[in-house]
Parts: sequence; C-alpha cells; structure tokens
Amino acid sequence: MASQFNDTFVKSVFNDKQYSDVVLIFNGESYSLMTPFIKHYAPFLHAEFEKAPQPSLVDPSIDPALVPLITQLTALCTPKKILTISEPFVSKEVVQALLEHMYGKPFDATPANHLEVYVLSTRFGMEKFITQSKDLFKKAININTILDLTMKALDEKAPTIQLYLENLVENICFLPREKVLQATSKMSLEVIKELVKSDKLTCEEDFVLEIIENWGKTNDVSATKELMVNVKLEALSGVTVVTKLKNVQVDSQAYIKTLESIVLTMTPNVKLRYGTHSPVVLGKRKEKYPGYRLITLKEAVTEKFSKIFKTEYSKLNAIKSLDTFKPTVVCCQEVGLSLVERKYFIDGCRKDAFKNESFSFKINGDKPITDFPTYATNNFEGHEDGEANKFNAGLFVLDTLKFE
Repeated sequence: MASQFNDTFVKSVFNDKQYSDVVLIFNGESYSLMTPFIKHYAPFLHAEFEKAPQPSLVDPSIDPALVPLITQLTALCTPKKILTISEPFVSKEVVQALLEHMYGKPFDATPANHLEVYVLSTRFGMEKFITQSKDLFKKAININTILDLTMKALDEKAPTIQLYLENLVENICFLPREKVLQATSKMSLEVIKELVKSDKLTCEEDFVLEIIENWGKTNDVSATKELMVNVKLEALSGVTVVTKLKNVQVDSQAYIKTLESIVLTMTPNVKLRYGTHSPVVLGKRKEKYPGYRLITLKEAVTEKFSKIFKTEYSKLNAIKSLDTFKPTVVCCQEVGLSLVERKYFIDGCRKDAFKNESFSFKINGDKPITDFPTYATNNFEGHEDGEANKFNAGLFVLDTLKFE
C-alpha cells in the first residue's frame, strides 16, 4: 500500500508545471521541478539553479513607454528559472530516474548504467549514487586494462576521466613500471599533478619521483619543480635521496632537512606514505581494516598471490604494517602460515611492528621469505588461550584483489 501511495505521489508532482518553480532542460528534454526537493537531494544542481539568471516577464521588443505598466501588472507573478545542461553521455532514462528519485521513487545504479549514473550524480551532488557507481566500477574493473582505458578517457576528454584516474591511482602498484612510465609521460601537467599528489597512490615514493623525472624528459622540465612539492621526501629511500634527489628540482633546504632526518634516525624501517594501499599488508589477525580482508588459505596457495607477495616484499625486503603490535605467527583466515615444506613458521621475530611502517619477517630455519607460496602449518583454533594468542598476526590483501 505504501509503495502504491509513493508511486501515485511521484506521478502527481514530478514534472508537473502547476507545482514546479524551476525548469531543467537536459539534453533538450524539459523537466518541471520543485526547488525544495532539488535542494535536499541534489545540492550541486540546486547551486546551479541559484546562479541561473532570473528571467524577465517583460518582452524586450515592447514599447518602452508600456514597460512600467506591464511591470506593475506582473509584479505578483514569479517567472520560473530555466537551467540548460547538455551531457550526451547520459541517457534520458537515467536522467528521469534520478530526478524521479528526488520525489521518492526507488532507484539504484546497476552494472549496465553505473557510468552514466556516476557522471550525472557527480554533476548533481547526489552522494548516494556517486558511492554506488564507484563501488560497481571497482567490481567490474580489470586491472590489466585500467591504464589503457584511463589514457583513452583522457584522449577523448570523457566525463568519466576522474573515475578512471581514481582507480588507476589505487591499482598502479599492479602494473608494469615501464608501461606506467610510458603512459604518464603523455599526461598533461594538470593530470600528472593530480596523480602524484594523491595519498591513495599505491606505490613506493621512489617510484613517484621516477614518474616525475620521466615526465620532465618529454614535457616542460621547469614544471617538474611544481610537481616535486608533492613528493614525500621523508618517505624516499636513503639511496634515492643521495643519488637522485640532489639532481632534480627540489628546494635545497628541504633536501638538507631530508638528509639530516636519514642520518639522525638510521632506522631500518621504511616509513610509507599515509593512506598508501599496498596490495599485501600485515595486521592484527582479529582486526578489521577498511579496504582490506584477511586472506584465505585457498587464496594464499595460489600462484598469483605468491607473485604479488614476492613482488611487494622484494621492494623493501619487508611489507607495510597497518597496526602497532608485536607479531608472532603470521596467519591466513584458517591457519598459521609456513613455507611450502610446512615446517617453517613465518613469524615476527619477537619485535614490534609499527603502523604505516615496513616490517620484515623471520622464517625459522633461515629460509628466505621469497620461498613463498605459503601453506598451512597449524590450525590456531582449539588451542589453549595462551597458545592460541601466538597466532596474532595476519596477512591482509586489498578487497579488490581477485584470485580466480
């Protein structure tokens, strides 16, 4: 009954000239709308209407002597504001569905229309649908093609550019470095700046510097100084600071400060960029971390995970920790993990891990960590509390990673 009433209400007030106080002309189609609904559900669209000029009821071709009289006669009439928008990427069906939703009609983005919904909801400021469309995009994305699709969107000046760039930033660590360097060298200053300044960029800071240096070889070298302000100098490796940083356009005082920091700290742990989404990370087994999930045993023994883990660990001879704690045995969802021989625990060497810093494992038996893949060593369930507590660390992977 409630649904029937809702449908009746929507049909009676949506696109009704009698009740409306503004008119939206979208891709040539006219929609009579009510400002209170727009203001509540689509704040950006409401702001556009606020900026739109107030139309006059007086015909500019009329005899000037009659204007005062006509103005008096029409003083009680309020002309409707008209806003015209052209966005061929969005279909009439999606436009009407989002506008009807402002009046209470149910609507959700789907895999078939999520790109159109993203473009329109971003223009209108409808957060619910921005989130929906982004989530659907992430589920449908193919990491192997995201770079090519991003460059295609940039070339075509597609309205979905921002969506592709955001997902490129979050998946750049999975892409071949040479391919990334080749593609980013073709980006405009505005685009490359947006990429290197993002705190969601999933690569080590040394590679951020390399991207900027490489971009300067085929673009405006003087503009690299503008890009360098986005490099987290404190996150660069010591070798990069003393061999590369002094040869690029960076503030001399900032360079000296970075050198002093390296000399004074002399810590083996590499501090990683805050918010960096490494594909494989360490954390407390029983904790939840946004954007990550505790890997399953089935996933841990796949060749794909083994390759990703080796690649990530080899960068710093360590992986990022999402928490501050003292890891003991490293686990997946079901069991503690070992090397393939099933007799060497992967453990924390009784040292502390610190949030957003790198952490190196120890393998009992002096086996190299790159001998992954992993396998079950011991099921932590069913132990006494004291024994079970040693299974306190877990390997977490990005929610977007698939191992099928």
